Amino acid sequence: MDIELDGRITETGQLEIELPPNLPPGHVRVRIMLESDACQTMLASETILAQDWDTPEEDEAWRLLKANC
Repeated sequence: MDIELDGRITETGQLEIELPPNLPPGHVRVRIMLESDACQTMLASETILAQDWDTPEEDEAWRLLKANC
C-alpha cells in the first residue's frame, strides 16, 4: 500500500507529519523528498523551454538536474 503524506522538518531536525487514522501496525519505508525553490522553478520551466531546446543534449542536461532534486 502506498500513502503520500506531507510534512515538514523543524529547525531542530525533527520530522513533523500527521498520519491518517487506522493504519495497520507493521514496518514502513519512508522516502523524504526535499523541495527547493530552484528545483520547483526548474520543473515548472521544463515544458516551456522544451519548445526551443528539445535536443538530445538538453535531454541529458535535464536528466542530470532532475537526479539532484
